[in-house]
Amino acid sequence: MSGEAPVQDSPRGSRSSRATLRSLATTDPVDGGDPAGGERRERKAMMLHSVTLTVSDNRCSVSVEVREGGEQSVAITEGACAAGGIERLVAEATVRAVGGLDPGALRVAVDAVAVAPVGGRLVATAALAQPLGAGEEPLAGAAAVGPSGPVDAVARAVLEALARRSTSA
Repeated sequence: MSGEAPVQDSPRGSRSSRATLRSLATTDPVDGGDPAGGERRERKAMMLHSVTLTVSDNRCSVSVEVREGGEQSVAITEGACAAGGIERLVAEATVRAVGGLDPGALRVAVDAVAVAPVGGRLVATAALAQPLGAGEEPLAGAAAVGPSGPVDAVARAVLEALARRSTSA
């Protein structure tokens, strides 16, 4: 599960669109049941367990572990450590780790990640995109940088964004 992350985020063209309200994903089909009529269970909160960063010769390896109930998933990404590359690698690893427990998350792409001051605090923000019909559903999450540092905040911001996915696909 390793992949090369681009050094820079690609800019997106501006376009107008209409936003609609969608319900948050709070239930999952049980055992891959039919989402339209299958049995459903409550989705437990996905929790960040650990983020490990290893830097060697201008290359990074990021490991993210998430847990949901009694299950866990770990994902690893590797790439360059330049121009925000570390934050993007953390975001990609977080999406993949969540995908180990919730396969629907694997359809989500990381659009942009930033760690910047907001007022007197540093805040990590993650912008993600999920395919939806002929377009995409934009997702966003934010987390304040705490004692665990910016990589932990980026992972928490991605988890928040993923929790906002709609149940429609």
